[in-house]
Amino acid sequence: MEKYDIRKYIEKYIPSKQTVKRAAVTGLAALTITTATATLTGCPHANQSPGAYDSLDIDSGGGCCFPAGTKISMSDNSLKNVEDVQAGDTVISFDEENKKLVNAKVLEVESPIRDHICTISFDNGEKLDITDDHPIFTKDGWKSINPEATLKGGRYKIPVTKLEEGDEAFCINGNYMKILDIKKEMKKTQTFTLKYVDKFHNFFADNVLAHNCGGGGGGGSGGGGQ
Repeated sequence: MEKYDIRKYIEKYIPSKQTVKRAAVTGLAALTITTATATLTGCPHANQSPGAYDSLDIDSGGGCCFPAGTKISMSDNSLKNVEDVQAGDTVISFDEENKKLVNAKVLEVESPIRDHICTISFDNGEKLDITDDHPIFTKDGWKSINPEATLKGGRYKIPVTKLEEGDEAFCINGNYMKILDIKKEMKKTQTFTLKYVDKFHNFFADNVLAHNCGGGGGGGSGGGGQ
């Protein structure tokens, strides 16, 4: 586990008045960081200023995510960077049972730091940067680069199999893109994701249908997977 300077994290990744929740911190039950205070539950040094912590061990695992700049398809047909999507926003989702695009509300977002990022290259020249545990929808159902990591801890209530070259990913235009290459780079990466999307539990990232971070399938059973 690497030491991570919390002050550098705050300066680089947290805009004024924004709060980052649910960060995984080794040895702590929970962490909430704001530009003014760092409140740590389960820590003997709770409620001290960020300057009181020179470094913290931050778990780089967990959370199925995308890097900043990934485009999320919104309900008004605009595109929004994943890091700018907030709870309450409405995105384009997909009703798997009825095979149609629908609108769905974002219930929760998440922004963990990960230790890697993968690049999927498609036959039409498009690319998708994604963590290896994040499922995308293919002709053969939900798949991820590392399904063991995806299913660890029981976050997902759907079957997920291994994503490989030659698989075809479902796109927002109703077509499929064939995967030509998958590469993984080990590097500390600030990532973002839509943790819970209402009803259908999915959304489009860089035109590819992706599952939210946990929960059930896309049949519209509701509940946000919580």
